[in-house]
Amino acid sequence: MNEPHPTAPGAPPPPAQHQPTATGRTPRRSVASWLVPACGGLVVGLLAAGAPLGLLWSDADARASQLSEAVSTRDAAVSEADEKTTDARAESGSLRTKLKAYEQREEELEKRAAELDERESGLDDREGEISSEEERVAQNSFGSGTHVVGTDIHPGTYRTDGGGGLCYWARLSGGGGTFGDIIANDNVDGPTTVVISPSDWGFENTRCGTWTLVE
Repeated sequence: MNEPHPTAPGAPPPPAQHQPTATGRTPRRSVASWLVPACGGLVVGLLAAGAPLGLLWSDADARASQLSEAVSTRDAAVSEADEKTTDARAESGSLRTKLKAYEQREEELEKRAAELDERESGLDDREGEISSEEERVAQNSFGSGTHVVGTDIHPGTYRTDGGGGLCYWARLSGGGGTFGDIIANDNVDGPTTVVISPSDWGFENTRCGTWTLVE
């Protein structure tokens, strides 16, 4: 006697052996007779696979969360980089402005230095002229005392405004200090002009102030 084979759980039962009808035809199976067991097996299979599908879904959520966090971190870094770039550009513009101001100031200082050099050169020239004039005046002016012509003083026309008080002057032919050495002399009060000849030995004066060569 043949024993029936065990049926796998969830599998549709084997088709029943239909006996021929009186007409000699085998009756057809209805759709519900095999669709219901098939759906049941499918539901059982899906329920059995539910655990790994849930794990996959949870892992996908975690990965999506990590990706979202990474995107947020990247956006924050980009925003910070943009702010630093903006600050760097602003600082660069400020430095350019300061550099331009420094360059303008340097140009002004160079121009001022050139003007000062030119003025200094003019002052040097003027100082040289003054020194020459002072030297000329020193050489062509004298005060009280006895002065040798050609050594101490130059011959020429001298004038004095007076030294205050009675002025005595004398043209001398020699330095012996005698009355005979006097070529001409006078006592005057106030401005006086005297012509000293190249042939004179010297000129003596007291209380006459400063004599200055005028010719």
